[in-house]
Amino acid sequence: MAIKCYRFVIDHAQADRDLAFVVPAYLRLSELLEQVGRKDEALAVADQFLKVYGGQKKHPHGPTEEQLSLMSLRMTRLLTSLQRDPPK
Repeated sequence: MAIKCYRFVIDHAQADRDLAFVVPAYLRLSELLEQVGRKDEALAVADQFLKVYGGQKKHPHGPTEEQLSLMSLRMTRLLTSLQRDPPK
């Protein structure tokens, strides 16, 4: 249920009041997917996050440097894990 809710926030946030929840939703969604063993989906979320926010200048609702680093590290860890143990 939580996975669906996080995806909904990411996909449907448009109003200014909603945008503050998008970055945390990306972070929690990728973490949750990784925890339940859906590493390929977690990697896709991390990749999407970095494509959306990686090259942006500071934005009021954008990620902090720490959040960008966290997602970048997660992506590296997931890539390494998937190369070592590819999905069946």
